Amino acid sequence: MSIRIHELAQRISMESKALLALLKERNFDVKSVSSTIDHINAEALIDEFSSKPADDTGTIQTNLDGNDNETTSTRPPCLPDKTPIFQQIHLTDFLSFGPDSLPIPLRNLNIIIGPNGSGKSNLIEAFDLLRASSNDLTVPIREGGGAQEWLWKGSLPSAAASPSAASIALHCSISKITAALHYRIAFAPVQQSFEITDEVLEDAARRDPRRKDVFFYYRYQNGHPTINVRELSPPQHKKQNQPRTSSPTDKVQFPLSFKRSLKRDEVKANQSILSQRKDPEVYPEITATSEIFANIQIFREWQFGRSSTLRRPQPADSPADILLPSLANLGLVLNDLEHRSGIWPRINEYCRRFLPRFSHLTTRIQNNSVQINLFEDGLSSPVPATRLSDGTIRFLAILAILLSADRYPLVCIEEPELGLHPDALPILADLLKEASEKTQLIVTTHSDALVSEFSDQPESILVCEHMAGEGTTLNRLDSTKLKFWLEKYRLGEIWRIGEIGGNL
Repeated sequence: MSIRIHELAQRISMESKALLALLKERNFDVKSVSSTIDHINAEALIDEFSSKPADDTGTIQTNLDGNDNETTSTRPPCLPDKTPIFQQIHLTDFLSFGPDSLPIPLRNLNIIIGPNGSGKSNLIEAFDLLRASSNDLTVPIREGGGAQEWLWKGSLPSAAASPSAASIALHCSISKITAALHYRIAFAPVQQSFEITDEVLEDAARRDPRRKDVFFYYRYQNGHPTINVRELSPPQHKKQNQPRTSSPTDKVQFPLSFKRSLKRDEVKANQSILSQRKDPEVYPEITATSEIFANIQIFREWQFGRSSTLRRPQPADSPADILLPSLANLGLVLNDLEHRSGIWPRINEYCRRFLPRFSHLTTRIQNNSVQINLFEDGLSSPVPATRLSDGTIRFLAILAILLSADRYPLVCIEEPELGLHPDALPILADLLKEASEKTQLIVTTHSDALVSEFSDQPESILVCEHMAGEGTTLNRLDSTKLKFWLEKYRLGEIWRIGEIGGNL
């Protein structure tokens, strides 16, 4: 019993600190409540907790209307800033990823190489679905040909059934909310549409090793949805005639969590819970995960022709903080960066490396539109975006993406080297390395010259291959295994001669 009391006392101390942090974060007057927290009668709380059984998730159960379980949860410390938000992704029966595909560990910088058709873009497709899950999952699935087209089509043993559902499982770290989370979603075709067959948001590991299960925030399994609802005050639906004794804690609103079942018709079958429950007070983990997914940025459709939208003056009322996938608001984003301390000089510095005769770059707002102007030495007037070369306008777009990367949790770029002179690839590599210090990157490339720029960090490279009967595999390079080769060759050369895979 003394051990139990000691454990509960430690837990109360941790929860008091967590409560103070929570109140401070939500602009409460911490000084006015800290003295109240200091006078909490720990023994009384221990007596109260000891009278209630602990469930398999390590939480204390209190009956609410005979069905719900009231739980008090702490907020574990956030992971270090260098820890990538998305730490691992596991795709099964999804596009080119087969039923036995292995989890893919992710770092801050992930450069994927491999032949055409090996499945590089399908990894990015998975993150596109995760992004859509926060708003409307039906859009990318419909545009991709329907749910049936998202299922793995590889050969299976004659006794095995064809895959019925595609699955995405993700380990991620949502800062300011909790420790590492595990999110999983699976969907299957149903007639001419689809439905979600499995969805989970839970802790990636058990907080208490003595418990059988991890703490979860939402689970939809076998047709039964269950959600954890967190509030800052005790529930209003407790019995009104229940005896209540006053205590010093009455002045403080504690973060509480109530586990309850949902009816199946309360959850849309073809939408993620991330798009259906958005309330930072009641569903903080679900809401934060939804926001992180919604801010994933994917750039893969590069259009820089003479008539492209990004070359023309752009409406000043377009978004200025986040670059659209079409790059149609490039001028607005550059205009915003022009007025951000520290970034604009970096943009001009990179432009000077890219274009030796470069003088400076400006954006001009006139008649409710924004125009990009590039000044060159020896010219009396600026060169507008309509007259810039495709490579130059592409480089400006890459600058806007990567030098504002701290705005996004993840940036995915397909083949950023296209249209750039080979001598500019070291500049692109420097940009990728700099951006990976601020956010997480997934980049596909076919350029051995670009890969060579990462000879000092081969672990940044993932080799993508398609294996007969297995589907897509991704393997990260190991510098220790390449030590002999790297003493004689650059990484791109080692790739080209076939020593690391990823060849035809």
